[in-house]
Amino acid sequence: MTNRPALALALLMTLGTATAQPSGSEPAPGQLCGAPEYRQLDYSIGRFRVVAETGERAGELHVEPILSGCALRGHWRGAIAGSGEVTTWYDRHGGQWHRVFVNDDGHSLRLSGRVEGMRLVLSGRNAFFDGRVGLHRMTWQPQADGSIRQRWELSMDEGLHWETLLASHAVPER
Repeated sequence: MTNRPALALALLMTLGTATAQPSGSEPAPGQLCGAPEYRQLDYSIGRFRVVAETGERAGELHVEPILSGCALRGHWRGAIAGSGEVTTWYDRHGGQWHRVFVNDDGHSLRLSGRVEGMRLVLSGRNAFFDGRVGLHRMTWQPQADGSIRQRWELSMDEGLHWETLLASHAVPER
């Protein structure tokens, strides 16, 4: 009598191995991520001290390339409390950047958008920390001094009016 689950598993493993082998026409892992679009956010790689627009220290951010440069991973630690992770990647098929934030109190934020001039502008419909669901917009813009200007806004009326939730600068640690 044939052990069907074992046979199916062996077949799947064999197929997985066969399809994982690169052929002569397929690019090597990470090769496609060398395109200029994937380098648009390289200014955000490194360690940063985040300072609110008021001058108060807001936290620390460390961003590193992952997956052969196909994505960026960020680690956030707040000045008083809280930490989070962010993953950012470019979708060459859709021509958009995507960013997912998750923090240590269970909140998440999913945003998508494009680079407009020098600014990365991402938006998405998400629940705010207090439960209100609205349109979130985040903008990052590199500055001449190596810092990154960040702005997080919330609209509860489909983008007619915006409330600034956070305005800050990420200053590179030297």
